[in-house]
Amino acid sequence: MKILSLNKISDTKRAGFTLVELLIVIIIIGILAGALLLVASAGTDKANASKIIHDLRAIKAAAIMKTSEDGNWSWVDPSGNLSDIREYIDRDITKSTVASYDIVPGSLNIGEVWVETANIVLGSGLKLQDIAEENGLYAQASVSGDYFAAGIGAKAYFQVK
Repeated sequence: MKILSLNKISDTKRAGFTLVELLIVIIIIGILAGALLLVASAGTDKANASKIIHDLRAIKAAAIMKTSEDGNWSWVDPSGNLSDIREYIDRDITKSTVASYDIVPGSLNIGEVWVETANIVLGSGLKLQDIAEENGLYAQASVSGDYFAAGIGAKAYFQVK
C-alpha cells in the first residue's frame, strides 16, 4: 500500500543547484582568484626590486673596472652619461623597464661617485624601500642622508666610490 505524503517536495529528487548555491561558488572562486593575483603581483614587484639592485651592482662593478683601466675617475660626466662604461656591462641597462640609471658625482664630498636610479615603478619602489638599508640605497647622494623611501618621483642613490 502506497502512503501519500502531504509534502510532495520532499518526495521529488532535485535536478540541479539553486541560484544561491551557484552564486556562493562563483563568489568563492572570485575571492581566490583575487588573492592569487595579489600574491603574483607582490612577487613581480620583489623580482623587479632585485633586478634594480643587480643593475646597480653591475654599474658599480663597471665603473670600478673603467677607473682601474684609466687610473682615475675623470671619466665621470656630471650629466650622468653611462656611455663610458657600457662596454663593461653584460647587457644594455639603458633599456630597463623598471628604472633608469645615471652616474652622478657626489653632492657633498669631492671624489664621491653615485649611481642615481629614477623612474622606479611604484610597486618595485615599495619593495626597494624594504631592502634599502641592507643594500645601501639612499634618498640623496650622501651617506649622511636617509635611506631610500618610495614615492612618486623618488630617486635612489647607490654609492660607487
